[in-house]
Amino acid sequence: MRIVMQIKCKVSFTLSLIVLAALFSPLVGRACSIFYPTVHVGTGFRVRVMDRGRPVHSLKLVLNDYESSVSGRKKPVYSVTDADGYANFANLTSGSFFLTTDHDGGVSDGVDVIVSFNGATNVTVPLTWPNSNPLEVRSASGTLRGPDFYPQQTQAFASVSLLEGISAHVVNTTQTDNKGKFRFANTIPPGIYFLRLNPSGLRTFDGEQIEGMIPIEINPDAVQDVIDLDLGWSSCGLGYAQRGKYPEMKVNKLCGDVADEIDAVISNAQVVLLANGENAEILEETRSGTDGQFALREHDEGTYQLLVKSPGFQPFLRVMHMDTSETSEGCQQPIRVRLKIP
Repeated sequence: MRIVMQIKCKVSFTLSLIVLAALFSPLVGRACSIFYPTVHVGTGFRVRVMDRGRPVHSLKLVLNDYESSVSGRKKPVYSVTDADGYANFANLTSGSFFLTTDHDGGVSDGVDVIVSFNGATNVTVPLTWPNSNPLEVRSASGTLRGPDFYPQQTQAFASVSLLEGISAHVVNTTQTDNKGKFRFANTIPPGIYFLRLNPSGLRTFDGEQIEGMIPIEINPDAVQDVIDLDLGWSSCGLGYAQRGKYPEMKVNKLCGDVADEIDAVISNAQVVLLANGENAEILEETRSGTDGQFALREHDEGTYQLLVKSPGFQPFLRVMHMDTSETSEGCQQPIRVRLKIP
């Protein structure tokens, strides 16, 4: 299931509101409204957890009773997936429950479960873990840039832990430097892990603590060598974007529009033009208008970086080559910036 994070992190295409979502995920709550599908079952049902078509084994699942989660009278019910990704829950009492995995990065996949004595007993509930596709990299080292990295070009030190995926056991902990770079001392074998940002000096503009977990997969055949992330923060928690290797865009004017993946306009997005290179300085900055459009002044021919950021979305970063040999009136070749949901 995919969580759409707008300014209020409103989700509109799933089925049932989890009123107590903040009890089950540290990144949900505050201004967020999270919706999950609902299933009706008998006093026992089965769950299957998959990761991109592959069964997930030995993963702990949690079934929380809504009413007792508030009163604290009952403890959660746990189950563990087998080699085929299946887990069973049996001898349940009637009531409303929330099913999710024991841990995940960001917002965990989950289901609102209604249990009744005359409900169906042959139900298999599907879950996805990790809920967001892991970032595939060849090495667990890399760079984490906080929301305030630009224009200072430096940031506070951040504490980072690497957790084994299934067990959530801490493999190692290190600290970033003032450029956001980090490296774990030991060689990390292939597999799924979580990169956890611990409470530290990395904060938002208004002083709010940045923390959370990012799923990664160490794969010797991955396209990306290292983790290279621009971090974002909203009322729904941590957002991030891996700097991919995209083709250079050739333009004669730095103008265009900002929208989300379904072409809904994003106004007041931060639009920053950077010099190209590792220590890129800010050359110009503006905001998208109420119609999502933006325009930067004319610059000399050369290579630049365009960074676009908005709360609740992954940052957009592309290399732009300014070609001043062709001039035109207006924005004849608009840059279509489409911000993605973390």
